[in-house]
Amino acid sequence: MSSQSRDEASPPRLSKQLESFFFSQDVPYGLAMTRILLCGTLLWTLVWRFPYARELYSTDGAIAQLSITFGQGNLLPELPGTAVIALFSLLMCALFGGMVGWQTRICLFLSCILYTYFCLLDALSTLTKYSVISSHLLLLLSLSECGSLWSVDSWLSSNTKRGLWPGQPTWIRPKSSVWPQRLMQLFIGLIYLGAAATKLHTPSYFNGDQLKYWMLTQLNHGHPVGDYLSMHPALVVIMCYIAVIWEIGFIFTAFTRWGRISMLSLGVIFHIATTLTLGLFIFPLVMIASYCSFITSSDIQWASQHARYLRRRFLRGISGFDLSIPRLTSWRPVMAHYSLLMFVSAIVLATSAGVQAENWMDPYDVHRAEGPHTLNPMPMERVAELFQQENTMREVDRIFSFRLGSIQLSDIVVDARHEFTQGERLVAQVSLTPPHGDMYLECLLLDADGDLLHQEYYIAPRESNLVHFYYNLCESLVPGNYTMVLRANAKEVQRQPFVLKPGVCTVPQPTAQ
Repeated sequence: MSSQSRDEASPPRLSKQLESFFFSQDVPYGLAMTRILLCGTLLWTLVWRFPYARELYSTDGAIAQLSITFGQGNLLPELPGTAVIALFSLLMCALFGGMVGWQTRICLFLSCILYTYFCLLDALSTLTKYSVISSHLLLLLSLSECGSLWSVDSWLSSNTKRGLWPGQPTWIRPKSSVWPQRLMQLFIGLIYLGAAATKLHTPSYFNGDQLKYWMLTQLNHGHPVGDYLSMHPALVVIMCYIAVIWEIGFIFTAFTRWGRISMLSLGVIFHIATTLTLGLFIFPLVMIASYCSFITSSDIQWASQHARYLRRRFLRGISGFDLSIPRLTSWRPVMAHYSLLMFVSAIVLATSAGVQAENWMDPYDVHRAEGPHTLNPMPMERVAELFQQENTMREVDRIFSFRLGSIQLSDIVVDARHEFTQGERLVAQVSLTPPHGDMYLECLLLDADGDLLHQEYYIAPRESNLVHFYYNLCESLVPGNYTMVLRANAKEVQRQPFVLKPGVCTVPQPTAQ
């Protein structure tokens, strides 16, 4: 075999593989979809925050900079209310421009700077997981050519009529280097890998405590499934393990075809499940938008081919959509020439309109005829009520559940029941409601007449939320009705009756010396 044949048969070097991975050319379909969905999602959140922008981000309200938390003082400039409203309106305009793709790079860069600024000004509510992820995604999008598709910029720079479907021959597909898309994909994979590493060091995650108590609250928004699912802790534990395995495997499998399909499908299901069980809305939308960065031109070509087939098969008599407006199209060269000037004018007008809109809304009644509101002294009765010592919680309120079973999965009883057989091991599981202090727990075994047969105790520290008592149901207990009684700090809180049926006890044989 010649040296040339050996070179052709040998696998490419690592440098060539990395160069192909980061600097190959592809049509940025996925980045364009990420741009549209991400900017639309963030714009939606800002519309809801607009009436409270003066209170959250200006010196007229109560600013909570993140730097203060770390003892660094006010690192970012704090502006008066009108200036903040103007900048907030500018941020909304930039996100809208990024969504429609008008002066895309400028809009995305402005969005990244201003969105990060406002998040750091309000560490109590605006700065969240999805806002940190979104700011990084906006930065990577501003470095890409995501505005070359499905945007006003692409329409203004076009000289030929482009077809509706990306797979048609008349479609001029602009290609660019894929390194921003690769960085976005690696960023998402590292987020999941870091989340899994954190969970691996959190025992309360694997026994379902974190999710169970989160699902019982309405901390984010209402959720239709969380309350029901929290009553099935075994299912919650299984979901926790599946989530960790998926997060670890994401970055290692998402760059292959079938791994990408399976991981992204599981990710969509996972984030929709967080909406149904935890009441999360914005975070799932941001992550699903970021999944679009994994879409390649071959995926779009495949989808467009099947869409054309379905159109020919079922919509043969319906003509295609023509989104072009002849009069507007004739003005396209002029609009392209003055695009930047029109963009700046639109930004100035929209920002001024935002300031006037907030002034007209007057959410704090500053401009009312009677004048601004004044602070009145709080009644002393209310002051005494706020500063009084916290009422002592009843012992029964410290107990979340008391279950009997025999099979455990990650310290969770998965077969809660009230019938047992001689020879089985009974597990009495006590779930405590956090936060709670140190507790003295007792578990009593009573017969049908209420006589005490066995008693165990355990001192539960304040950081523990699960306590287990174990009993071997052997021949010393005759078949019949029994009751497990739970006492907390010498007070009875719950009873669990159970029936013991006849069975065979396995007695361990002594080993020969």
